[in-house]
Amino acid sequence: MARVLIVQGHARSRADTAATLRAEGHDVLEAGSADNGVRLAHEQGPEVILLDPMLPDRSGYELYASLQRDPATLAIPASFRRSRPRRARCPAWPSAASTS
Repeated sequence: MARVLIVQGHARSRADTAATLRAEGHDVLEAGSADNGVRLAHEQGPEVILLDPMLPDRSGYELYASLQRDPATLAIPASFRRSRPRRARCPAWPSAASTS
C-alpha cells in the first residue's frame, strides 16, 4: 500500500486519520506542524501528503507552496483535508447548554 504523510495540527484528528489509513494497510507518517511535515517529506519520501489548511506554525497552503518549489518534493501529490468539525455560531441562537 501507499506511504502517506499526514500533516495535521490537531492531534486527535491526526490520530483518527492515521488509524483509518493503517487499518486499510497504508504506511502512515504523522507530523503536527509544517516544519515537521517538510522534514518527513524529505527524509521518508511519502507517496502522498494530506495537509491541514490550518497548522500551528504556518498555513498548509504555505507548506504546499514550499513543497512545490522544492525539486525533491515537487512530484509528491498533496491534498488538503480539514478534519476538525466546524461549529456554526449565530449570536441570536442560544447555546445547547442554555436550552436544557
